[in-house]
Amino acid sequence: MAAAAALARLEQKQTRARGPTSQDFIRNQVRKELQVEATISSSPAAPGTNMVSGPKEEDSTQPPVSGVYFTCPLTGATLRRDQRDAHIKEAILLHFSTDPVAASIMKIHTFNRDRDKVKLAVDTIAKYLDNIHLHPQEEKYQRIKLQNKVFQERITCLEGTQEFFEAIGFQKMLLPVPDPEGGQEEFYCRLREPAGTFYARERLSALYEFIRGALHNDWLPFELLASGGQKLAEDENVALNECGLVPSALLTFSWDAAVLEDIRAAGAEPDSSILKPELLEAMEQLS
Repeated sequence: MAAAAALARLEQKQTRARGPTSQDFIRNQVRKELQVEATISSSPAAPGTNMVSGPKEEDSTQPPVSGVYFTCPLTGATLRRDQRDAHIKEAILLHFSTDPVAASIMKIHTFNRDRDKVKLAVDTIAKYLDNIHLHPQEEKYQRIKLQNKVFQERITCLEGTQEFFEAIGFQKMLLPVPDPEGGQEEFYCRLREPAGTFYARERLSALYEFIRGALHNDWLPFELLASGGQKLAEDENVALNECGLVPSALLTFSWDAAVLEDIRAAGAEPDSSILKPELLEAMEQLS
């Protein structure tokens, strides 16, 4: 009995001297990792990031363990949590040189943490753009007063909104306002787009109207064929993006074959010049 008691005391001393086993360390480390992941999952992650298993590092004193890492969708870099935000912001700023519209949208959604304010700003911007699209000839929709209370409270206060408006063709300008003292106010003014520029949601009829305006014989019906031989019908009430013409497309122009046969049957030939003379002259000057 005395020997057994002495052996038990010896084993207890050895256990205390050894400290925690590798299994104890792993259990403690896993517990810490779960706490970190729980903290991360309870807070909103930056848009455009994915969590991946972290690289295992060799350590002579501790067993290898995994961590929580993020992959930047723009650069593909694997980042720790403390590196993530700064790296993504830098990547977005660099993206302005290649695609300022996309970069400004990403900046709005990434640099501003209040999701409710971001949604309100995006909805308001969409309303401005819808008004421009629905009323392209009305001058009042081509200008946005920067001192406007709604514009300041919903849009100006967020990062990335100024870059977005500039990327889609707006510029800041000082314009005269009805004032006995001849005052001026600052506006965002939309610059007129060159002819032949269309919105993705414009109707197919707008494309036909633009082409017809460039034809010498604008009364002659014509056809447009998309890639793959798809015939685009002018009377279809569809948007350009619904026809697969966005962001760009190559179309084949031809006169209506049946009408050409009728003209020839009457002993006439259509004019060989397709475009208006002034357009041909402009093309020669450019070439």
